[in-house]
Amino acid sequence: MKKNVLAVALALMASIGAYAEKNTVSSPDGKLNVVVEDRDGKLYYSIDYAGKRMMEESQLGLLANVGDFSQDLTYQGKNEIKVEKSYDLRTAKFSHVDYHANQLNVTYINGKKQPMTVTFNVSNNDVAFRYSFPEWKGQTHLVVNEEKTAFNLPKSSTTFLSPQSDSNRVIAV
Repeated sequence: MKKNVLAVALALMASIGAYAEKNTVSSPDGKLNVVVEDRDGKLYYSIDYAGKRMMEESQLGLLANVGDFSQDLTYQGKNEIKVEKSYDLRTAKFSHVDYHANQLNVTYINGKKQPMTVTFNVSNNDVAFRYSFPEWKGQTHLVVNEEKTAFNLPKSSTTFLSPQSDSNRVIAV
């Protein structure tokens, strides 16, 4: 009996260690979905729209002067909020904008116990994300040495290149 209890306890502990944290955030209309998941200490995201894969599983993270935020990551928690903003633009196709999105903030710590938060904003047509880091012991800035963030588009994606205007050229209207 004791051997059976010990075996069950060991199996439960092993499954908890292998557990990957998975968080999902959807657009207000529910068609656009972002999944953020960690596996083996690395963080990944994927994007679906109306059931179709738009972004294959892609890694998140970066290497910075203060630490490695691409591996040995441990989930700390999440925060979800609704974002609603209205603003006016003076020189745009639409002068008034009503922005509605759902926001997911996931926080992880690296091997040095330094936190990193990845914030995803998902509106009905767009996905945006950013990394944020707190100030550490008087260090007010962070230098990114290497970007690990990936954008793995599906093989069936159609893409095109568009020439950009010269940044030094002035265009008179």
